[in-house]
Amino acid sequence: MKKIFKLKSSNCVCSKQVEKEKRELARQYGMVRSEVSGGEIAEELEKERRSFQLSMCEYLIRVNEIKTKRGVDLLQNLIKHYHSHNNFLQESLQVSCLCVQVKQRQDEEKRQLCTLRDQLRPVDSLPKQVYNMHQLLGDKQYGTERTGFLYKKSDG
Repeated sequence: MKKIFKLKSSNCVCSKQVEKEKRELARQYGMVRSEVSGGEIAEELEKERRSFQLSMCEYLIRVNEIKTKRGVDLLQNLIKHYHSHNNFLQESLQVSCLCVQVKQRQDEEKRQLCTLRDQLRPVDSLPKQVYNMHQLLGDKQYGTERTGFLYKKSDG
């Protein structure tokens, strides 16, 4: 855009430059002219106008190519992102299914172990009785409570 403004602002200066160039050329060839005709200036300005229009078209074509390329690249990157995101979600779903299967298997193993534990416990075992010993008779290093069965001295 800066080029465009420079070219436009230099357009006014160009007509004066064209006039000077024409006078210089005429002086070099031995022709003395005090004024340059309007037709000659118009021809030179037309040439400059066409070159300006050509450079503007080339500039706008480049800008359009850049915008198109950026837009296409952006869309391609978005598509890649969505594909990778989709793959991630599918893999996560598979992993969650595996986790559910592992949890079910572990729950089944726990249930089997609990039933085996219950089978191995003696069914006829009596509940353990807890006896509190008299404070004066108890030995503090061994504690004040005893668990188990009381036996007679003769039983062992």
